Amino acid sequence: MADENIQNTVSSNDGENKPYYADWGLSDENIGWLQNSGYKDPASLIDGFRSTKSYVGMDKNDLVRIPKADKDGNRDLSEVYKQLGRPEKAEDYGLGDTDFAKAAADKLFELGLSSKQAKALSDFMVEQDKTIQANADEDWNKKVNEGIEALKKEWGAEYEVKKELAQKAVRDIVSATGLTEDELNKIESALGTDKATKLFYSIGAKDGGVKNLQNYNAGEETPEIAKFKIAELKKDKEFVAKLAVADREAVKEMNRLTALAMKVQE
Repeated sequence: MADENIQNTVSSNDGENKPYYADWGLSDENIGWLQNSGYKDPASLIDGFRSTKSYVGMDKNDLVRIPKADKDGNRDLSEVYKQLGRPEKAEDYGLGDTDFAKAAADKLFELGLSSKQAKALSDFMVEQDKTIQANADEDWNKKVNEGIEALKKEWGAEYEVKKELAQKAVRDIVSATGLTEDELNKIESALGTDKATKLFYSIGAKDGGVKNLQNYNAGEETPEIAKFKIAELKKDKEFVAKLAVADREAVKEMNRLTALAMKVQE
């Protein structure tokens, strides 16, 4: 007999409550199906039938059938993923040939993402990487500028000369050891611009650096000192004004210092 708690009932002539399908002449099997289906009244039964009917005649390729789980609760969703747009193999995502790209493609394939979804995710990651890199560059440039300002404050008038000695030491080290720019950047990043510059200056100072500073104080000139003097003259408004009108002595002095400063690169 139907469960009257979940099935709507109708009253017969003798007042007995019966399931709404009692007079439909159904077999026991069909009655059992109705009892288990959740169709509690004729209206819900009709709605369910109409919904099912809408699938009749559809292209089978437009239907996705979810397979039943095995005894361990696993489902083979390969066909489902295929219907939803997953490519035939991971390489077909076209993410590239790098180790990371291949690993990412394998994971996306495992998760069943469609080609469209994979591309959208890849584009998002690229944009995120650009944003992260831009923020990192901005932070790095800020730290570099802070380091330079700290050195200028500490070294004062000797900043340009000491900086040149540090840069010359870097060139000598690169020439002797083959250090790459990336490796030098790692040193600067680890120590900070000011401390890295001091380190290289201390190396350069051992090879004539102290003598150069002594020569500067004694009025003698070296290429590094000449470059420092040029920088100082460019700050001198009176000297700049003379250069602007091609003053003979000013032009001669600038040419002399420039020629000497060029030897820094030799």
